[in-house]
Parts: sequence; structure tokens; C-alpha cells
Amino acid sequence: QLWGVITFGILGAAAAWSLASLLFTLVSDGVPRAEHGRAFGLLHATWSVAMIGGALLGGALTRLSPGLPFAVAGLLNIGSIVLVLAFFAYIGRDGVEAESNR
Repeated sequence: QLWGVITFGILGAAAAWSLASLLFTLVSDGVPRAEHGRAFGLLHATWSVAMIGGALLGGALTRLSPGLPFAVAGLLNIGSIVLVLAFFAYIGRDGVEAESNR
């Protein structure tokens, strides 16, 4: 289904673009000013390795089955959602205390 590939490709690109725009704001708000250089360097390094590794892994998985990259991406997204929920639970529990210590 070509329409699905095009539609979800556009949605994925839009999500990646918005994430790329927001990541720097989130890092600058969540990291002490003295650590900004290290945090942004790590962010760029992680982003670059993930882009290259994701393309290589996606190509290798496509050779096995055309739908396999989507299944793996879905599982990774579920893992990401679990991590985000755990992070927000941690922030909700300790966020007020951490803010008062700044």
C-alpha cells in the first residue's frame, strides 16, 4: 500500500522534525548551565549514531521481511513510552524537591 508508506513517512518526518526542535529546549531546561556543552555534545553524538545505525538496521531487517523494520520500531516505541512514563513518575515524585534545591 503505497499511500500508507507515503502518509506514515510524512507523519514520521514531522514527528522527527518537531522532536529535533524541542530536544535542545528540553536539554537546556533540564541540565545545569555548566553542563550544557557536554549534554549537547552527547545529544548530537547519540542522534548521529542512531541515524546511521537505524538506517543500517532497517536495511538489514528489510532483507529478512519488508514489515520487520516497522515491527521493531513499534517495539522500540513501546519501550520509549515506558521510559517516558517512568521519567514523569520520577519527576512527579521528586520534582518539587529538586526545584527547591536549585
